[in-house]
Amino acid sequence: MPAEKKPSSGEESSWSFDSQGDHAVDRGQRTERIAALAVAALWIGLIFYNSGLGYAIRGAALFGLGVAAIWWPDALSQFHSLRPSLRSLDWEAMKGGRPSLGSARIAGWLILILPVIIWGVAKLIRVSG
Repeated sequence: MPAEKKPSSGEESSWSFDSQGDHAVDRGQRTERIAALAVAALWIGLIFYNSGLGYAIRGAALFGLGVAAIWWPDALSQFHSLRPSLRSLDWEAMKGGRPSLGSARIAGWLILILPVIIWGVAKLIRVSG
């Protein structure tokens, strides 16, 4: 088995992670991804603490969809429906075209933030009623 070549100090920069490659993200997108993951982890932890493992797994599936919409909006915006007949339509010819990447991200954040909105409305109804 040949010995693995170690980079010298001058070559080390060429071995580091390519920040301009296909999978590179800017600082804002990285922050958004970390925030989405933190919010989802917080919700799953609260569900586990209050309701147990079964509900936490269900919550992980729901909030995982929201995190996926934030992390990979380009991949998720390509899926318009589970029905094969709708996939074959010419979306560019239709009014509005394909959903934008922003709409996938907004949907992801709505999935993560909607429980807070529902909880706040329920509290207001309980206090006023």
